[in-house]
Amino acid sequence: MLSVVLLAGGCRRHTLDGNAGKDSELVDAMLILRCNELETRAATREEQERQVNDLNLFFVHKSYPSPTGPEVRHYYFSAVDVAKHVKLTNIRLGKYRMYAVANAGKSLCPETGHDPETPPTTVSDALCSMTENDIKTLVIRLDGDDREDNLSRADNLLMSSVSPSGNTDNPYCDETMEVRRGDEGGLPTITINLVRRLAKVEFSYELVGDAVGKMEINSIATQYIPLSFGLFGKKGNKPTAMGDFNPYVLPLMDTPNEGNMNDPVTFYLPENMQGDVDGIDSQEDRNGFYAPQYASYLYMDAKYEGSQYGFSIYFGNDMEGGNFDVKGNAYYRMHLQLGGPDLSDIRVSSLKIDVTKKFEKNLKLGNEVDAELELTCSNYFNDEVKLICSATGATGVSQFHVFELEDDGTVGDELSNVSEHGGFTYVMLRTDNQPGTRKVKCKVKYTQTALGDGGQSVTLLLKMTTRYGTTTFHTHDIRVTP
Repeated sequence: MLSVVLLAGGCRRHTLDGNAGKDSELVDAMLILRCNELETRAATREEQERQVNDLNLFFVHKSYPSPTGPEVRHYYFSAVDVAKHVKLTNIRLGKYRMYAVANAGKSLCPETGHDPETPPTTVSDALCSMTENDIKTLVIRLDGDDREDNLSRADNLLMSSVSPSGNTDNPYCDETMEVRRGDEGGLPTITINLVRRLAKVEFSYELVGDAVGKMEINSIATQYIPLSFGLFGKKGNKPTAMGDFNPYVLPLMDTPNEGNMNDPVTFYLPENMQGDVDGIDSQEDRNGFYAPQYASYLYMDAKYEGSQYGFSIYFGNDMEGGNFDVKGNAYYRMHLQLGGPDLSDIRVSSLKIDVTKKFEKNLKLGNEVDAELELTCSNYFNDEVKLICSATGATGVSQFHVFELEDDGTVGDELSNVSEHGGFTYVMLRTDNQPGTRKVKCKVKYTQTALGDGGQSVTLLLKMTTRYGTTTFHTHDIRVTP
């Protein structure tokens, strides 16, 4: 919560070409931010979570020049100004609704013409062409912000509010504030309930049962993290298109190769209110088959007895039922117990490479060796399963070709190399929204045009990957002769 005191008429009065009446004259006002704990570049996480780095304020007049066409004033203050008293020059007397956005990192009104480190000096400097409806439906994107790849950052949390509001659970009440003359007696006090548009998550896990001593956690990441924010919707931010989300799985932390995570990790998820799904009454049903398409979830990539397994945990206000909301300003504490993987539980996914025919151990330059693979994918929803081939010790002189392979051994069409970085990547299958196991067979052919940096030894590496999980298979070394 950020408390401010508005001192109206503190310096001087203004008129605008004689059109401003007694009840709508222009005055200077002082906005005092009582936020010493927010200004500090604090060391503790709790203080950082309250930090305000910049501030956008929209004042929508309720009657001037008319109720149907009200004047809108906008003030943008940089971190330098937020750390001081904020001066609002040329603001008009009367009733307003004030919209506030903290930590947007930029001015949200295109006409803002004043330096954010100095207050506007003319009436026109603070005018904004946006209507109140434009402000209510304002959407900003966090493209380019380092929050895209750093969910643990606590000192730049996006916040917004509409003032005044006496109900902290509903900061969007249809109320107004009033700028009055300072010489009329008591000074009005306005409280801005700046609401964080990100949820705080505290996560830990432990291995139990068959997983103890057998399972290794390779990575923990998140999926469907919004980049677009509707700031003032009463029902919260609900992105509805793939382009509204970060396209990458965002890693959360370095994880131990074995054992438990006893010290919880804390991170911040952007608000994503995907709503309720009827008929879910158990944790097992909170999976990719039943969940809304854009619901946020945590993914753990693990290895169990040499095979890859993944675990998907969807966020929500009801972890036993059908709610899939990530609510801004909420605080979620999650502790996960992982036992041995069970593919009948479709929250558990798996990737596997079986090499049914291995590469020969010797290769003469210019000749070809080949291998046959069976790739298995279980419970990966709406995904692309890719095969990545590489040759350690033969950079720049290696060549792979991958072909479809029928069950009877017939070699089919060659698959296209879709690598964007000069490597060898092949889309083996695309999954839908249905659970279950899918298999595909292929033949991989390898040639080498010269001795590489490995000399007469090269190691072929086959990697099977999706957006979420990865499994690898190392072949034996191949001896290369001229």
